Amino acid sequence: MSQGVTLTLITLFLYLTGFFGGKGDPSLSPAPPSWSSPSAPVGQPGAGPLDADRGSALTTTDLVNVRSGPGTSYPTLATLPRGTPLSVLSGRNGWLKVKTPDGRTGWVVSWLVGPASPAAAPSRKPLRAREVLGYYTGASGSDSGSYASLASHWRSLTAVAPFFFRIDGAGNVSGRHDQAVVNLARARGLKALALVHNHNQAGFDADAAHNMLSSAASRARAVAAIGNILRTYGYDGVNIDFENLYPWDRPHFTAFLRELAASLRPRGYLVTVAVPAKYRDDPSSRWAGAIDYRAVGQYADLVVLMTYDEHFRVGKPGPIASLQWVEKVVEYARTQIPPQKIILGLAAYGYDWPSRGGSGRALSYWQALNLARRAGASIKWDPVAKAPYFSYYRGKEQRVVWFETSYSAEHKLALVNRYGLRGVALWKLGYEDPRLWSLLSQTLF
Repeated sequence: MSQGVTLTLITLFLYLTGFFGGKGDPSLSPAPPSWSSPSAPVGQPGAGPLDADRGSALTTTDLVNVRSGPGTSYPTLATLPRGTPLSVLSGRNGWLKVKTPDGRTGWVVSWLVGPASPAAAPSRKPLRAREVLGYYTGASGSDSGSYASLASHWRSLTAVAPFFFRIDGAGNVSGRHDQAVVNLARARGLKALALVHNHNQAGFDADAAHNMLSSAASRARAVAAIGNILRTYGYDGVNIDFENLYPWDRPHFTAFLRELAASLRPRGYLVTVAVPAKYRDDPSSRWAGAIDYRAVGQYADLVVLMTYDEHFRVGKPGPIASLQWVEKVVEYARTQIPPQKIILGLAAYGYDWPSRGGSGRALSYWQALNLARRAGASIKWDPVAKAPYFSYYRGKEQRVVWFETSYSAEHKLALVNRYGLRGVALWKLGYEDPRLWSLLSQTLF
């Protein structure tokens, strides 16, 4: 075995052991092809390695190693905390040559730093023939798998939407922001969409959404706040995810989207919206009555159909997204929204319910498989719904699990091609069947 191959294998081993829970060196992450300034996103004219004296930057993760050369085989000169200012001198093959505050010169992995002065509105990144949007929920705790999935499978994605920002009744937008996710997306040529929602600890807040949507002043404040977030942090656009809206807020929600699009589109930002699934329009519906598909399709660049939760977490057991139900939603949506704007939502999860119904709990693909194995349950396949399920006993209580796999997703992906849809959106990164990624490449691209 050659010395070069041996070094590569050692580096890969160190990367893996550090990434999955160890105290590894974050600089061992695979480097992207190049690092671009925020005003020239990857894939746009002007993108490419930084030239000398291109400006300043900040470290965006907790531990950033500065090395003596552009590679993980070079010695570490310093380890810097998040937010350390750096002078960027040049770039090469996914590494940046920088000067530290104490005057030392070394090299850092490009996606571990970000611009010190975030860019103004970006040039709009081109929409691909097929879009694959991944919903990102965090890098720690129960959501730690979300970052691992993004870092491992970014080649199969075209966009990422971090679930970071919440809106209140006055139109104020708050939340946590992780610049490293935006930097990673930019370095890999993905669109980064700031997801703005009305979710709090009790669920999706209909009252907060009503108070904001029904007030012209609050809507204006929200539009301005969203625009400021996109500009400050370097997002390519927004993903609006307002759920559990009152039916009487239908005209207000439409007005909000119209005002948002009028503000953001001329500045080069994408306006995308996630909408509840429905196969007919009932303005009085408590779940989807507030959403006018036709109006949403007029003002949004992309519309994500949330074609999941056919059976909710609280209720009777059943398929998360049966094929026939999903197809009915798609057939109706195509009559209201241009198909080239429609993104089909794919569930990557399941629910574990009491067999008679009640409050269930969400499971990832792996959690569902492990539960079936521990319980000695036989996983069955519903040939109509095109979905797996199983039952088991917890004490004297019988429980039922329905979940989604790449095999159930395969049937839904066929709808994307059959109906000429724009692509798919995965809720959520880190919960999915790993086979899904190769399936996406084979089916959509």
